[in-house]
Amino acid sequence: MAKKPNKKVYDKPYKQPRALVQHLKNKGLNFTTPENEAQAEDVLSKVNYYRFKSYLLPYLDLDSDRFKPGSEFAYGLALYDFDSELRTLCNKFLLKLEVKLRSQLDQMLTAHTKNPFWYLSNDYFSRSVDYVRSKIEKDMKRSHDEFAMHYRSKYRSNTSYYQDLPPFWIAAELTTFGMLTDLCMNLNKEKIGPQRDNPLDKLAVQFGATNWKELRSWLPLVKEIRNCCSHSSRTWNRNYRLPSGFVDHENKVIPPRLTMPPTMKNKIYLGLLVIYLMTKHNLINGSCFKQDFQQLLIKFNHIPDLLHRMGIPSEWEQEPVWQ
Repeated sequence: MAKKPNKKVYDKPYKQPRALVQHLKNKGLNFTTPENEAQAEDVLSKVNYYRFKSYLLPYLDLDSDRFKPGSEFAYGLALYDFDSELRTLCNKFLLKLEVKLRSQLDQMLTAHTKNPFWYLSNDYFSRSVDYVRSKIEKDMKRSHDEFAMHYRSKYRSNTSYYQDLPPFWIAAELTTFGMLTDLCMNLNKEKIGPQRDNPLDKLAVQFGATNWKELRSWLPLVKEIRNCCSHSSRTWNRNYRLPSGFVDHENKVIPPRLTMPPTMKNKIYLGLLVIYLMTKHNLINGSCFKQDFQQLLIKFNHIPDLLHRMGIPSEWEQEPVWQ
């Protein structure tokens, strides 16, 4: 049995915003004017310090635990604001993407199986998805939406189990993106159709992927990003899973989409590219993801080393896949 590490009790005292500002100054962080210090105090009175200091970490020398020369509080604040606007941008497109994926998946499977209750049949899944069904059932029973109350009062399913559950086109309204992803990840492609001309492959192409296998590798990444956005978690430079179709695990480019590898393969760059591909043919308010993202980068182009830390090559806009 491995020896447990010798831990000490956490006993760091609470610090007021003014004391936190002084603490940052003692570690070498610059505040250009007294007004900047007052602004920092205001920010730290509204934003948890532990949350905010993650936006200062890029400017911290980890060996000395002091900020690099020339580092300013304003840099961290700009990163904080950038991350907030990045989440808003991603959510704008991901919410529309979620609605479209739920709808088109249901239309395809219902048309192919002739069964609007396809998600209740184990025949179409490689593993059990009872946990998804149970969650939908629980939400259906306690929902006060008119569609749910109307269905509960008049109908039942065509199965001997989960009889209170509706066709998926109704259940979709109670299905989170995580639940939708779990359904997709466990669909048995061979049970849905032949290897050639498979309906799931056709669906994948509509969302910018080469085939269903590739789309399946994208969905957990999209789910990660969506969760970060929905929970206001740091999004811009965290580590993400690697989607297929762009680079291998040694960060070597897989043609033809890219000619330049990401500066770091597990950062958000490939996730943003997946969002672009999946929403490419769906203009939202007259704009596309690439255009909105370009404008966001222009607005925050004063942030040092921003592209590199997101895994974005300097000439990313020239890549064939972004055209």
